[in-house]
Amino acid sequence: MAGRAVPVQAAYKGIVSKADESYNDATLSKLQHCTWTYNYLTAPTGSASGIDFIPMVFGHFNFKSNGDLQGSDYQNLQDYGAKSKHIIGFNEPDGDAADQAKIGVDLAVAYWYKVSMDFSVL
Repeated sequence: MAGRAVPVQAAYKGIVSKADESYNDATLSKLQHCTWTYNYLTAPTGSASGIDFIPMVFGHFNFKSNGDLQGSDYQNLQDYGAKSKHIIGFNEPDGDAADQAKIGVDLAVAYWYKVSMDFSVL
């Protein structure tokens, strides 16, 4: 029997939305029948209603010199981290490219410890 194909939504399927591309936001994830998305940032771009946005602590620029999160990143993790119950940490910390975290192991561990204590994500 021929009929219209119906997309199957996975139990928990995600996709990354590149933050600096205006066409690529959380609404695209809905079209892909995903249940979660992230964009390398601590806040979503576009509408994230109906889909789980998972914030990302990308690298050292998310932190002040004393090791605390920047104000807006802290607030975003409170808002979006609490909703998703997940936080992603550090994009390619050992990478050399400008669009990677480029953060040493000791500093990443110290920063992640701070995030885990503030947001109980361990």
